[in-house]
Amino acid sequence: MKRMLILIIGTLLLLSTLAFLPMPARAGNFTILDEQFEGAWPGTWSVGDDDLAAGMDYWGLTNVREDGGSFSVWAAQVGTSSWNGQPNSVNGFQDDGMNAYLRRPMEDLAGYASVTVRFEHWLEMATGDALSFRVGTGGSWFTLWSVQGPLSRDWTTVNLDIPLSTDMIEFRYVSALSHATLLEGAYIDGVRITGDDETPPMLSIMEPVTGAWYGRRAVTVAWSADDLGSGIQYTELRLDFGSWFNVGVATSYAFGGLAEGLHSVTVRSVDRVGNLAMRSVAFGVDISAPTATILNPAEGSIVTSSTVALEWQAQDDVSGVSRVEVNTDSGAWIDLGVVNGHELSDLRDGSHIVALRVTDAAGNAYETDVSFRVNTNPLSPDGPNKGLLLYGLIAVGLLILLFALGWFGRLPLWPAALQRSAKEVKGTQAERDEAAQDPQTQNPVPEGIDDESEAGGTRRGRKKAS
Repeated sequence: MKRMLILIIGTLLLLSTLAFLPMPARAGNFTILDEQFEGAWPGTWSVGDDDLAAGMDYWGLTNVREDGGSFSVWAAQVGTSSWNGQPNSVNGFQDDGMNAYLRRPMEDLAGYASVTVRFEHWLEMATGDALSFRVGTGGSWFTLWSVQGPLSRDWTTVNLDIPLSTDMIEFRYVSALSHATLLEGAYIDGVRITGDDETPPMLSIMEPVTGAWYGRRAVTVAWSADDLGSGIQYTELRLDFGSWFNVGVATSYAFGGLAEGLHSVTVRSVDRVGNLAMRSVAFGVDISAPTATILNPAEGSIVTSSTVALEWQAQDDVSGVSRVEVNTDSGAWIDLGVVNGHELSDLRDGSHIVALRVTDAAGNAYETDVSFRVNTNPLSPDGPNKGLLLYGLIAVGLLILLFALGWFGRLPLWPAALQRSAKEVKGTQAERDEAAQDPQTQNPVPEGIDDESEAGGTRRGRKKAS
């Protein structure tokens, strides 16, 4: 019931959060690469010449020609001229037989709707010279744009759509094996790659799980946030109905000092073009142990059966009781689930201690126990018959003894005394009347006569000696 309640409250909290959120951006253009060749060189670029027979000539940083900055890259900046042995950078002209490349890896573009590359180029080429832009995908290369000489052009912009599977980009300059005139070749500047990001970040809360209870005031919320397009820019959190606060690109946060009861945490991650994703989780804090009272048997009581109905009352006002366990005489704990009674059987006569352990949903536990004694002896005064059988046997034994003694004449007063007593009590009224008319009863023996005898129907007596 408590878990269902926390799920319902969590859902309501999430809906209330959504009601006050701004609508997420549906699409945005994100700059994936903006290379003006004004920083450290070569950085993430790699350079080289695939035609070693003609000597090493390849791209390098130069300030001879630039478009909007101080530097650009020239296809023949590094290398030695084959016609005078001087560095190309001193001569100011390209070399023969060049096959120079300028390339760099690309981040994963799968999260974008589309990706575009834009670059500026300056050209002075002869027949046999060529500049191309290529993309690499899984080790294979594809030419998306190329231009051949003879051609001269000032700074010119090129815009190209590139495949989302692209993992490398490359500028390649090839020069003829010989030139009739000295030419500069090719310069590149202002390489900019942008992507249209229409997809919100992927966000999931790892912990806590909805409906979880914690027996502490500090709870860590952890989440996973990823964006295959522009990337995560920042993540914000909100506890219950408090204010949003920014945690940067962190993926966990520890809340402390939480009050007992239900809470919700909402996480929202925003990518670099404004798309956002949001998740919420509801959980509870319970630092109070449950309570329990054993109702039966009573403490110190005597139980007259080997089977005892153990009864208790358990309660937890925050997270609720989740488990009840019992053990007998320090034995193994038995998990009973959530019940309020259990039958103990096959208890031997003697003293016993039964322990009860109640645990709530947050893991807080409370233990109590009860001591009692089992007595199933039918002859015991505190046994099942309260000693009545014993007392009965004793009484029967005494009666048998008395009758036996009277039968063999070992008790003179029995049964004559009993018969006389019965005769006195049970005599009829006629007998009493006859006794009253008897002359003997009317004429008692005179004083001084201590004995009497009858002979021939006459009474004689003798006087007591004076």
